[in-house]
Amino acid sequence: RPALLALAALLASVLTTSAGAEDDAAAGGLSDTSEAVAAAAADEHTLAETALAAEEVRLTDEERKTLFTAEGLERVQRVALEYKDAAQLAEALPLYKLALVVALKLYGSSNAATATCLNNLAGMQYVMGQYETSVELYRESAKMYGRMGADEKDVGYISTLHNLAFSSQAAGDLRRAIPLYQDVIRLWKQAVGPKHIAFATSMLNLAVAHHELGEHKEALKRGKEALKLFEALDADTAGALGVVGAAQVGVGDSAAAIAAFERRVEVRRAVAEAAGEGSPEQLTLLHDLEELSQLRLSLQYELQAADDAGDVDDAFAEKLIVEVSEAAKLRKGLLLRAEDDEQRTAAWANVMVQLLHPDGILLRPAALPPGEEAQPLLLDDGGESPNEAMDSATAA
Repeated sequence: RPALLALAALLASVLTTSAGAEDDAAAGGLSDTSEAVAAAAADEHTLAETALAAEEVRLTDEERKTLFTAEGLERVQRVALEYKDAAQLAEALPLYKLALVVALKLYGSSNAATATCLNNLAGMQYVMGQYETSVELYRESAKMYGRMGADEKDVGYISTLHNLAFSSQAAGDLRRAIPLYQDVIRLWKQAVGPKHIAFATSMLNLAVAHHELGEHKEALKRGKEALKLFEALDADTAGALGVVGAAQVGVGDSAAAIAAFERRVEVRRAVAEAAGEGSPEQLTLLHDLEELSQLRLSLQYELQAADDAGDVDDAFAEKLIVEVSEAAKLRKGLLLRAEDDEQRTAAWANVMVQLLHPDGILLRPAALPPGEEAQPLLLDDGGESPNEAMDSATAA
């Protein structure tokens, strides 16, 4: 494996240099055009043989023979995924580049296997936060599918367009992402029908994009559609409930938002209990509880301002105390020690003090540091079907 990594680094370095000669502005040497990538890879086999002959990279005889074969490509992809899953991104990235080089040599630039390797590299760039590079790579992959004559029911093509929209959204280009999602939803409906997790996921991502753009009414409409789809599929509804709740806050319906966030907490609580103490699912539940409690406080402030009354509603206080107590218990179990979490703990202690104020008057607490926000799902781009082997790095 160290030898394979060394060879990957060597090939990726030359690929970057060659592609950069085609376009000095190309980020990472891989985001200009697939034609430039193919040209850069033209002499990679000779380069590899030269490097191996000079023993600059040590591989077994079998590894030397099989690198530029279907079996060799499968091995490079498998090792790359292992590193990615282990969060060793610096090791994974050159392997994904190497896989693209091998695929280009084996299959050319108009082949589904090459498009998959390009998608995998794009997904890796996304995980590393290189959203604009990810956008360019997904765009080139979509062009590959076009050259292959992919029709509008090709799952690989539709997944690539979904990921292009997703990366554009992450890069802040919402005006480009929204029409892409609209096209993807239409294509999923034709290819797999409306009662499919891929269709529901793209609908939910469209709702998120509208919300991020400040179009809360449209976000609420799309979010409710997505929620119904997830419910009909008996799938996890937590993400959709969060989007619906956020959109309801945006349109000024705090009471409805609280109801949505309460449902989300119920869903996440069941998952967290099954996952056990100290799990990432419990951290997600903690953030959801804090968001719900903060929203509940905000609504109470609005009611107090409207009624000019200082009394704390008993039901409100009871629910808030239960939520804050549960959050405190989770926080203790997770043993959070970061400065950010100390600030959040102090803020919630302030909330408890206010609930016990002798005059029964709620004062606005210190602002809480933002918790983790759930992100839209990113469909895996290398599988046979859009709901197989979903990329572990993106979650909703």
